[in-house]
Amino acid sequence: MRFLTLLAVLAATSLVAAPAIIPRPVAVNLIADAPATVLNGAKVEAPSSFKTEADLIRNAFKGTGGSMIRLVPTNGDKDARGFEVGNEGYSITNEPGSDIIIQAKTRTGFFYAYQTLLQAAELGSDGKYRLVPGLIQDRPRFGWRGLMLDEGRHFFGKEKVKRFLDLMALHTNSTFSIGTLRKTKAGALKSRNGLSSLR
Repeated sequence: MRFLTLLAVLAATSLVAAPAIIPRPVAVNLIADAPATVLNGAKVEAPSSFKTEADLIRNAFKGTGGSMIRLVPTNGDKDARGFEVGNEGYSITNEPGSDIIIQAKTRTGFFYAYQTLLQAAELGSDGKYRLVPGLIQDRPRFGWRGLMLDEGRHFFGKEKVKRFLDLMALHTNSTFSIGTLRKTKAGALKSRNGLSSLR
């Protein structure tokens, strides 16, 4: 009997568990008892200055019969609920029966919201992507978030580097550094920025 109770509790909590978004947003507040919104075929409405980000969303969720996603620039650093988005933050509001509203101040903020949509969308058994209703608010905790790829020691090739950059964007890293090494007359390895490297 305890096993069945535990199983029921686990099943109930898995239905309202927050989507696995990396890095974890500042706030994720989901509405547990509302149906998820179909993203496939969503109509995306955005000002002309955010056309690229709107096209990314359209292309990611192709299909028919989706909902409406509106990209709304903020007036200043705060969204409609008072959350401070800054230059790279955003908020995604998905209320049942309403349009999905994405608010950001800059193109970077809308791009990071798009990356969050990719991670938060759940693929159903019918092959359609759905977004659980609720509110996701995020902004970077650090201004510099980056990775370095050392091509000087091992060459990965163009396709692997492009994949590396796609994964960086998915996880909202803002800086990419590529390391190349050269040999000095004394035989020491130095990076292009002049810092010594150990052999």
